[in-house]
This record gives sequence, structure tokens and C-alpha cells, in this order.
Amino acid sequence: MFDSEDVMRGIKIQNNLMNSERDIGLNLKDSPIILRRPSRKIIHQVHRDSNLDAESVMRSEIGDHHTLMECLNINLHGLREKYARKADFLNDCDPPSHTDAFKRAKLLGYKIPQSYLQEEKVSYGEKEAYHAAWMMVSLNWYLSLLPSSFWEEWRESVYKINFFTSQFIVPQFSSLDRYKYTPYILDQLWVVRESNSTVRLIGLEVDGEHHFKTDEQKEKDSQRDERLANMGYEMYHVAAWWCRVDPYRVISEVLEATDITPGILDNFYYSDFKSIDDYRCDFCKNLIVRYNQEDLVVKKCGKDRLKFHQSCFENYRFP
Repeated sequence: MFDSEDVMRGIKIQNNLMNSERDIGLNLKDSPIILRRPSRKIIHQVHRDSNLDAESVMRSEIGDHHTLMECLNINLHGLREKYARKADFLNDCDPPSHTDAFKRAKLLGYKIPQSYLQEEKVSYGEKEAYHAAWMMVSLNWYLSLLPSSFWEEWRESVYKINFFTSQFIVPQFSSLDRYKYTPYILDQLWVVRESNSTVRLIGLEVDGEHHFKTDEQKEKDSQRDERLANMGYEMYHVAAWWCRVDPYRVISEVLEATDITPGILDNFYYSDFKSIDDYRCDFCKNLIVRYNQEDLVVKKCGKDRLKFHQSCFENYRFP
């Protein structure tokens, strides 16, 4: 029974979570999904000819702050040939590595230490969050997490997301001295159309357990968010441990919080799970990880609602 891939995946994440809780002395299983959010919306005026269209969701050509600012103020089509060659690695549903992002930053002229150019993949939670966001934003998923009555409303809301990318390059300091320093890399950036002439820049960060180990780290993160807000970014931070368990739920929480898709949590199946412990299988008692959309199976049995791994459900005998 425990040889099934989905069960073994859940056991591994469950053990990692227990070790992390012990190391930092916090109850991560009961933490909120969104750890920090901006205090207000930040609206950007855009040029009437700018064209951050839905095509950009599937083929990201903009990977850094200054290119984006140019694109918001002139016709994007005029920049395609100039910038497309620099973002070829962004065309997949899996995020590029941090190394890819720093190599691109070096091409743009930033000072990058040689140690940053050694191969370094993104964390598991960050990868899962990006994959789930890409699947949902691009409407390239099975829609098995929403009732059919909500699909049309869902599709209309997604069309507001004009641009979506990962490993987005932001300067650490002002435009005058930006190339003297190593840039900061955002986990995700969403450009959301607010009206015909305005957009919002939604930054999404997947925070691992190390963000909570010291007060110094917390203060550093807070100061960075203030700086990014001054540059026009609304910063949302989500818990990496939740991304490892149910990344689709995490992205739905962000869509609700940003007002991109109001009401999605009222329609998202099983958004009433309040704790990671709610994701335990009623057959094998181990954690269910929604690696794919079908991995969590929920069935009514009388007055009870039973939860299963996909493989456990295939072996369960209902009374």
C-alpha cells in the first residue's frame, strides 16, 4: 500500500514538515497560506498602444523591470525582436533556475558574482507554485477544481492577467547605479489589467522556513517589500510548505486576495480545509499532496466526507 508514488510523496513532505517545525519551533501545519500582503493596490498608467496581450502568458518575452517599464509606455510589438532572444528560457510551464535568471541579468549588464552562476534550481515549493499558476493562468488545466457553473466567470477573470513570468529581475537600487549591484529575483510576476489604460504589478514570493528563523531575516524581507512597493509592485508572500501540499489551493488564495477572481474560494473544491492536517488520507492516514489535480480524491460516505490518495481510493472498499 505504501509503495504507491503518491503515498510516498506525501510521506516525504510530511516528514520534511515535521523536521522544519522542530527546527524553528513553529506550528507550520496551521499557518495561513498567505503570510504577508500589500496594504493597498498600486495602479500604473499604460500607454494606449502597449499590448501586453494574453499571448504573453504562453510566451514570456519580458524578464526584467526596466524592459517591462518600457513596454508599459510604448508599443510592445516594437520591442519583440529586441528582447525576445533574452528570454527564451521562460517559455516552459516549469520555472527557469536561479542561475538562468542571473545569466540573463549579466547579459543585461548587471554585476553578477561568479558563484551566482553555478547551477542552482528553484526550490520544490517554488516550482510547484509556478507550475500551478502557469496551468491556471494559461487555462491549460482540467478545470476539475471548479464547478462548471463558475467556469465562464473564471475564464473572464483570467483574461485580465496580461502577462505572467517567473524569475523576474528587479534592480536592488536606483536606475542610476543599478548595474553596480546584483539584482533581486522575484519568484513570480503577474501584470494584471485593471482598465483599458491601467495595470497592476503583482509580485508573488514563495517563502521557505528560513524566512522565519531570525528577526533579522524578517526585517530584511519587510524592507525589501517597502522598496518594491515604491517601485510599483504589490508583494504577496505565500507559505512554501503549503505550496508543497496543494499549490492549486495556494494560487486560488492569491487570485482571491488580489481581486483578480473574487469568489474563487467559494467555488474552489475543498477550500474549507483550514490546516495541512485536513489533507490526511482516511485510508492510509498519511498526507495527501496535490502534485497533480487528481491526486486528492474526496467522496461522500453517508454524512462523512472521506479523503484519499488516488491510489488509496482505488483500493478502498466503501461500506
